[in-house]
Amino acid sequence: MGKVITRVSRSETRRLFEEVGIDLPLTPRQAAVRAVLDFLGPENVEHVSTMDENIELLEVELPESFVPRSLRGLAGPQVAPIALERDHRVMLYREGLEALPGDRLFLVVAREVADAVVARILG
Repeated sequence: MGKVITRVSRSETRRLFEEVGIDLPLTPRQAAVRAVLDFLGPENVEHVSTMDENIELLEVELPESFVPRSLRGLAGPQVAPIALERDHRVMLYREGLEALPGDRLFLVVAREVADAVVARILG
């Protein structure tokens, strides 16, 4: 399923665009930051969105070497696992849900710890 991405001139209007169905309204600065982060980041991590300039929504593809663990075990003070996708099925965070190799994990992470969190998960 495709996503709608648009350029907005003022960051104050982003929420309005989201309310009318735009998936990813980006200011030129946010678009540049996103492009750089995607270029510099590991190949199996996508920076889905930057929220409020200091929070990232990441999509991480878990490698075959990933040791299965609960989503709760992946959480921390500045990281919140919110969902995972397995076999084209999205499952929202719930107690006892376990991440497995090959899953796509969706995390909300404070920007300043994003690289460390990804390194710890993929470690």
